[in-house]
Amino acid sequence: MMNDQKRLFFGFEVDSPWPERLPKGRMLQIGQRHITIAFLGETSFEKVMGLMDELPKPSFKVGTAGTFDACLFLPENHPRVVAWRGKPLGKDLLTPYSDALTEFFRGTGYRIQERPFLNHTTLARSPFDKGEWEKAFCSLPYVTRHLHLYESLGNLNYEPIWSHKLASPFEEFEHVADIAFRIHGETVKQLYRHAQMALAFECPELVPYLDSEGEVGSLEEVIMKLNEIVTHGDREIGTPFKAVSFHGDVKEEEILTWEMIVDV
Repeated sequence: MMNDQKRLFFGFEVDSPWPERLPKGRMLQIGQRHITIAFLGETSFEKVMGLMDELPKPSFKVGTAGTFDACLFLPENHPRVVAWRGKPLGKDLLTPYSDALTEFFRGTGYRIQERPFLNHTTLARSPFDKGEWEKAFCSLPYVTRHLHLYESLGNLNYEPIWSHKLASPFEEFEHVADIAFRIHGETVKQLYRHAQMALAFECPELVPYLDSEGEVGSLEEVIMKLNEIVTHGDREIGTPFKAVSFHGDVKEEEILTWEMIVDV
């Protein structure tokens, strides 16, 4: 019988306005960067695929968003990995899902190590210079996109072999003269957070001015608060934005969508 053992884990793909230059190390390529949700290790691929119909799916339909707030060296005693720690913008959706997935696989006989979920994205493996990485760290926005079952192929190569699609928090599209994004969310408040992410991807210096606690009940309030952030940031650091336009309506299908136009 053919050996179907594979080294498997579940994770969300991660996107960020990554720096063009980072310190030396065995780097994960941009398309390989992810947040691990549940690590299964060496296991039968056929067995895992046989569980997919019962597998807990994310309760959310849109990818998550946050900021990197620290540089980590893991494990602490003998670091072999450089990672950036993720802090959610708003409600933490990844920890509960990691817990649900871990509990599910333990219930089917998997011996998954009991440790709290740590939201982090690995950027490089040893050898590396800790001091250089600490100096190079900068707080950046990030979003998660699709959930994948990854196979670890070695040499920092991870191949998605099963996927659960999620809407992206935002996507840029072409617009005459200005910058334009389609913002996705399940609530108006989430549209507000994801619109902030879109602005921060375009201008990462806005990260310190992002608002995770603001209450909004309408699109008009969303635009007003976004412009407060733009004005505050522009006054203190300068930004490429003039203002977010009072434009468009929120379209509601399975999720909410708003086309955000930013004057530059």
